[in-house]
Amino acid sequence: MELELVLTKDSMQRPEGADWSLPQIATEMGAIPMLPKNGRRQHVAPVALVTKNPAAIKIRSDQLTYRILLGLLEGKYYTQVPTHCCAEYRQTLPKGRGYVILAFSPRGKESWRQVQSTLALLGDEIVDTFLALLAVALDSNGTERISLPFEISVDDILAICQKKKSKGSYPAHQRLKVIEYVQALARVSVRTTFMLRDGKQWYVESPVLEVLVNEWEIYPGHKSQCSWQLKIGDWAVMLPQLQSQTSVISRQVLHYHARKQKYQKRLGRYLTVLYRINAHRHGGRVKVSMGMLLEHAGIALDRDNPGRTRDAIERALDQLHADGVIGSFGPSVERSSRGQEVQERIEQHAYHWWDTYRRQLWLFELPAYLKAAYQDSRREHQEGEKPD
Repeated sequence: MELELVLTKDSMQRPEGADWSLPQIATEMGAIPMLPKNGRRQHVAPVALVTKNPAAIKIRSDQLTYRILLGLLEGKYYTQVPTHCCAEYRQTLPKGRGYVILAFSPRGKESWRQVQSTLALLGDEIVDTFLALLAVALDSNGTERISLPFEISVDDILAICQKKKSKGSYPAHQRLKVIEYVQALARVSVRTTFMLRDGKQWYVESPVLEVLVNEWEIYPGHKSQCSWQLKIGDWAVMLPQLQSQTSVISRQVLHYHARKQKYQKRLGRYLTVLYRINAHRHGGRVKVSMGMLLEHAGIALDRDNPGRTRDAIERALDQLHADGVIGSFGPSVERSSRGQEVQERIEQHAYHWWDTYRRQLWLFELPAYLKAAYQDSRREHQEGEKPD
């Protein structure tokens, strides 16, 4: 839906103290700001999820959703095709079960340069924004109707992600980033051929996110606020077997700093999904190799200094445990002399120790907040129990 800029004579006066930089810069970025005809509007109440302010939120955790999250982490893995104004990233599912492709392309009158700029935005913050939108869609519409429209503001997203305010409001640079992230998510589409366990093959193609309405509000105090009517793409309801696969994630994971605490974010996200899979088996305990944990969390090895990577990983796990995001954890070490020898090779960084470390199994206990969240939930038997 294309909207035009509506400015009344009154709104053009720019009262003292008004936050006009946001609409101005957003317009330059290609946003379509819109003011009410009278140039003034009462501040819209926050979404219900912000008002409730839970310590944990519900997100989608099926294979397709998780593949979309992984595809939003790194722009460098996209193949750019300027002649078609498109950038694509392909993920092949194991055991010949299909593929998932994310593709960025311009919207409306946008240029190829805006697509290139979008790739530079990919990372943990845009993933957090997407998770916040999924959480609000689930909270507002439920699992089966997740693709129905919902309203949300920039400040709602920042609040769900637990960003800090300055002097009672969010800084302009934070708000601008959220606007960019929502615009970027609206430029990406997903298509997949998906083989379910019953042998049926499904083809899915849709936008990841649709912006239905985008407007600027001016409310008492002469502050501006950007809000949208959004819609999670139809990909979220095209595979009924995946719709009920949701997990509960601590908002602390969204709160972690995208650069300084990147490993905490990525490990926290993936372990949250693994906890959901194991919630009703193995006592909720997760057993996973370090190699698989890192691969699906989107963490790459520093080949010049693998010891530094290991230290950063284990510090991040310690932080996650201290914050209650994960339960107690540790490597599964055989009590035999061979098991002790393997652990010593890792500790001493002996020849090829990283390969041994990657193969090592680690155990993660279910944290207290997830025990409570999953206590009354039924065991799931849908396709894609593992986001592999």
